[in-house]
Amino acid sequence: MTIEIQSLTLAYDENLILSDCNLRLNEGEILVILGPSGCGKTTLLRAIAGFVKPDSGSMQLNGRSLDHLQPEERNIGMLFQRPVLFPHKDVLGNILFAYRKKKDRKMKEVNEIMQDMGIY
Repeated sequence: MTIEIQSLTLAYDENLILSDCNLRLNEGEILVILGPSGCGKTTLLRAIAGFVKPDSGSMQLNGRSLDHLQPEERNIGMLFQRPVLFPHKDVLGNILFAYRKKKDRKMKEVNEIMQDMGIY
């Protein structure tokens, strides 16, 4: 999979968030986007996922233009750094919240889920 972004520009009102952003990520490459709060990291990801529309520029996935595709047509997901319902709880607490069963059974099922996910 190759993602290519060319001259992407995006502003909210008159606040320029992305200015002439260019990026190419080839299959097998890993990209880390670092920067201070408000510099456009999340806005860039939201544009790639189709949640916000850039003012100009183009985006391609495997040579296919993403510019006019709806988010559900892009086959791209976006996962936040802390994908939890309750940030003050640990993984176990967030999983247990969804269960309405006896505690022993809950613990057994949650342990199985966490083992399947490779986090326990």
